[in-house]
Amino acid sequence: MILNKKLLYVGILCLILSPMNLVGLSSANSRDCKAELPSVVLNTFLVDLDKLYMYDNLTMRNKLLNEIGNGSYGWPLTPYGAHFVSQHIEGVDHVYFHPYRILPMFAPHDGVFDSFQSHLGNEIVMQNGTEVIDDSHLSIDIGEGCYFDISHISLLKSIYDVIQDTGSYSFTEGEIIGYNHANLWGNYGFEIYYHAGGMGYGGGFFYPLKYFSSTIQDKIEDYYNQLLPRAKIGGAFPEVAMYNDIYVAIESSVWGVWTYKSGYLDSYFEIGSFNVVEGRYTTFFNRNFTNTEYYYRDPKNPDLNITEDVLGIFGNSRGTTIIEEFNITSHGFLKTVEGDFSNGIMEVVLNSEVDDWGFANDSIYVRYNVDSTSTGFKDDILTVECFKELASAQAGFTEYNLTYARYILSWEIEDPNPPLTETPTPTTPTTPTNS
Repeated sequence: MILNKKLLYVGILCLILSPMNLVGLSSANSRDCKAELPSVVLNTFLVDLDKLYMYDNLTMRNKLLNEIGNGSYGWPLTPYGAHFVSQHIEGVDHVYFHPYRILPMFAPHDGVFDSFQSHLGNEIVMQNGTEVIDDSHLSIDIGEGCYFDISHISLLKSIYDVIQDTGSYSFTEGEIIGYNHANLWGNYGFEIYYHAGGMGYGGGFFYPLKYFSSTIQDKIEDYYNQLLPRAKIGGAFPEVAMYNDIYVAIESSVWGVWTYKSGYLDSYFEIGSFNVVEGRYTTFFNRNFTNTEYYYRDPKNPDLNITEDVLGIFGNSRGTTIIEEFNITSHGFLKTVEGDFSNGIMEVVLNSEVDDWGFANDSIYVRYNVDSTSTGFKDDILTVECFKELASAQAGFTEYNLTYARYILSWEIEDPNPPLTETPTPTTPTTPTNS
C-alpha cells in the first residue's frame, strides 16, 4: 500500500534527503559544499551512534572489527564498494548503516508526513514489545524544499494509524518513530541518500552525511576511521573514503556508471518501477579508482593478491523486478581480451558464489562499444552484451545487446567538473605491510 500526498517516485532500500531547486556544485563530496545547497541542517541522527558502533558492547565491537579484517562487508557503516551486486549506483552516492541489532529510530528534524510505502504489504509485527509496520519507506517534509526519506524502517503502528485516519502527521525532532527493520537473514540495516532534481529517472544523488550537523559528521567520521586499519588488513574494499570523488567516468571509454537507455528490456522500464528493474545500471569500475592499501586481495581466495592483469570491476544491478531473459552477472574482475577501452571484449571473472551465468571462478565475456558525440563523457553511449563463450562475443552483437547512457547527476549539467581525458594505466597492487 502506498500513501502519497503528491506524485512521488519511491525507490526501495534507501533513506533519502531531497532538496528541490538545486543549484550547481563544484565538488560533490567535499564537506565544505553543504552551504551551497538549499538544505536543512539535521542535528539528530536516526539511531544512537554509540550503539551503532557497539561502544556499549566490547565483545561485539571486537567481533565486527575482526570481520572487517577478514574482508567481510559487515561494517556498521559500509563503504561504497559493498554494493556492486545491488541496484544501487556504484561510486556516486550511498552509505549503508548496519546496527546489527534492533535500535529505536528517531525523527531527525521537525516535519510533516509526505508519503509512505510498505514493502511487505503493511504487515504488522512486534518489535521491542511494540506494534510496527514492518519494512517500510517513509518520507518526511522537513521544510525549505527538503524531504527526508527513511527506508527499511519498521514504522510505529500508532503513527501509521494517524496517517491512515487523517492523511497527515507532524513529526517532532528526536521522537521515536520506529525501529530498523530485521528480516529472516538478520539484516538490520538501512541506507541513506541525498537526492535532488526529481524523484525518478534523471534525478541526482549526493553524498548524504554532509547534510547532518558538523558534530554528527565528526562523530561518524571518528568512529569510521577506527575501522580503517582493519580494512587495510582485509584488503577487499574498493572504495573506503568517507568523502569520495563521485566521478568514475573516463570519456570515450567504457569506464564509468551507466544507466539503461534502450534495448529488449524496454517494456520493463515503466514509470514507477524504473529504479528496481534488473539491468538499470551497469558499472565498469576502473582499478585506478581504488586504493591499493585497502583493495589488494582476491575475494575468492583471500590468501592471494589481485593479479596485475585485473583492470577493474564489472557489475550490473539486481532489482526487485526479475527479468527471466536477463542474466545478472553480479560482479567480477575485468581482464582485457581484445580491442581497447572504447571498443572491444573483456573477460569477466565472476566473484560471487552463484550467478545467473554459473559459479564463482567461471568467466563470461562482455562486448562493448562506446560512441562519443562530443568532448567529455556526458554524451557517451554504450552498447554492451554479455556472452558465455568468447567465440560468440567475437562474432558481434546480437539482438540482445543493450544501450546505456552515462549516469549523470542533475546538477552536473549546470556545473560540471572536468572529465578525465586519459585512460589511466592500471597499477599493480602491493600488499600492505601492516598485519
